[in-house]
Amino acid sequence: FQYDSITPPGIAYQQTADWLTGASMVSRNVANGVWTIELARPGGYQAWVVWRPAGWASFLVPSNWNIGQVRDLGGGISPFLGGSLSVGPAPQLLEQGVWTGLEQAG
Repeated sequence: FQYDSITPPGIAYQQTADWLTGASMVSRNVANGVWTIELARPGGYQAWVVWRPAGWASFLVPSNWNIGQVRDLGGGISPFLGGSLSVGPAPQLLEQGVWTGLEQAG
């Protein structure tokens, strides 16, 4: 084996570490099989890690979360325009704020 590049599991580990480093867990909830963990950081940052171990389902994101973008374990960032999100076994990070797309370019 050659280990000259990061494998997908390594990327997922790095993403998860980035999501959690410096964050405090504010709350944990399980409803209809969907797990949500609320995270906060100094300065007003709020985000939620959301996943459903039993398989894919639609998750209605509470509008008061004010989600602007969604990050996945592969490092992708997508805008969130409100409504529902398809969630499954792979956790996703839902971040408050307005998505500008600038981070995707960097």
